[in-house]
Amino acid sequence: MRPGAAQRMLRGMRLVGVSGWVWFMLAFLALWAATSAPACADVTDFDHAQDAVVQVRMQAAEIEIRTWNRPLVEIQAPLTVHVRRTTVELPAISQVPILQGRIRAEEGTVTLPQETFVITPLAAGPHDVINVGGLGRVVLTVPRGVPLIIAVVSGRGSVTLTGYRGGTFVARVRNGRARLRNVQGVGFVQVMHGPIVIANSDFTRLRARTGVGNIILEHSSARQIQISSIDGSIVSDDGTFQPGLAQFDSQNGFVAIGASNDVTVNAHSLNGKIHTLFNGPADVQSHDAGTGDTVVIGRGGPVVTAASGAGDIFLYDGALSAHAPLPPDWSAVQSALHPRPTALPFPLAI
Repeated sequence: MRPGAAQRMLRGMRLVGVSGWVWFMLAFLALWAATSAPACADVTDFDHAQDAVVQVRMQAAEIEIRTWNRPLVEIQAPLTVHVRRTTVELPAISQVPILQGRIRAEEGTVTLPQETFVITPLAAGPHDVINVGGLGRVVLTVPRGVPLIIAVVSGRGSVTLTGYRGGTFVARVRNGRARLRNVQGVGFVQVMHGPIVIANSDFTRLRARTGVGNIILEHSSARQIQISSIDGSIVSDDGTFQPGLAQFDSQNGFVAIGASNDVTVNAHSLNGKIHTLFNGPADVQSHDAGTGDTVVIGRGGPVVTAASGAGDIFLYDGALSAHAPLPPDWSAVQSALHPRPTALPFPLAI
């Protein structure tokens, strides 16, 4: 049922004088029918969209973004999702503001401060913009090289991005999760409450942060990478680092770095310990009574910073799976890399 039809039906109920509790139940059922229609999904196509800006801003949603080698944007979505294409005159854009985020957690209110994120520049002039809004499950298939993708879930939900090779992506989820697979380019990812999982990706620049939730990177590389969490842990497993910024920082969780190439790691934990596990050559230079180490893996190379306020630091070479069996102290890292699957309930509650 379309939302307009549901509203007309409810107005008809008022006219015939339905009693209060019956009205409430019928209103609930009509609203449910109007907002939970995955089986009645529409498909919308926009051609000649290889240079379009794709913007998905939804209240509660499961957003999946795929890519292909066609100049076409295809959107599969229920009738609770609205889609439109416009041409907008834009000034030259080289950065976007990331607003402050706040969420309640068991320990109190968690706040992520406002930031500015530098994107691959957009030239001034007219730009096609494809906007998607509403709530529900939506699958977008976009040209692999679209210059900018923005995906925002302001309530509960998820964002999944696969195969992107374009300019810049910005993904923000308030309560849920974000997943990236086989992604290249420049990107910002934020989840206020929930995990970020990134696999088999190669970034020119990546900024990722969580308020409450782990950040996991597997078999990925970056020229510049900045990862932070307040109440979550961070794992970079079998990662490749290039000269440039490489910073991993958790206030209250642990940080684990498994490097597949020669690097120099500056590790510091204010209240935790530093653990090392190497199959190949490594030189550990301790200072600060064991809470700060400089670790040269192999012959040394790009500098990686790993820091935690309350958690431990785990440093190893390659993939963690190559170090089995693991010492007992490393069980938390293994659990973070292989968490139990959890379902995301739907319909989603804001």
